[in-house]
Amino acid sequence: MNGADDNASGSIGVLEIAEALAMTKPKRSIICMLCAGEELGLLGSSYFTENPPVPLKDIIVKINLDMIGCSNTDAKGLAPIGA
Repeated sequence: MNGADDNASGSIGVLEIAEALAMTKPKRSIICMLCAGEELGLLGSSYFTENPPVPLKDIIVKINLDMIGCSNTDAKGLAPIGA
């Protein structure tokens, strides 16, 4: 399934983290975002940095979850998910 590993697994990871954070009271503001157009030149992340909702100097950490699953057992000796 095209897109199931890269990018869907990372997108679902971000959504799950956002849902968990919504149930807590973090001490800081947190932005969870999903970007598109990576292979076309980082279009989504470029747009974010050019039009940030908060000053970039106020962002202290960025975590990228591009691909956190891999169903291809031939990919560098990785085992299938759930194995």
